[in-house]
Amino acid sequence: MNRPAARLMGAVALALLPVAALAQGPRPLLTESDLAPVSLGRDDALARELIARHRWREAAAHISAHTPGARLVKGFLLERAGDGSGAVAALDGLAERLPVLGDFARVTLGEALLAAERMADAVKAVA
Repeated sequence: MNRPAARLMGAVALALLPVAALAQGPRPLLTESDLAPVSLGRDDALARELIARHRWREAAAHISAHTPGARLVKGFLLERAGDGSGAVAALDGLAERLPVLGDFARVTLGEALLAAERMADAVKAVA
């Protein structure tokens, strides 16, 4: 399959994710801990300041926490910065560990895989 066709298939799979999510049944309820701010590590304030300035790569570099929430933020930032491989490393396996944010984690992982030109993996990530 040629690259444009593979990219199109990946984009279609990402577009269909909301339909697949509806078919999975009821979503988990939010808990109080789900609403608590995510600690980004020892440079939390600096990372948040860099995020506010849209300095994605620098902000990601200052995230030292390894919790699922911090990994999700780091993966999102790296994907925004165009670092597909770094984003994939941060996001891999998070959809199962963060049920409330699972769809967001899957879509972000799918986008990172597309950026890393791993089309087949992108389709699997959002399936």
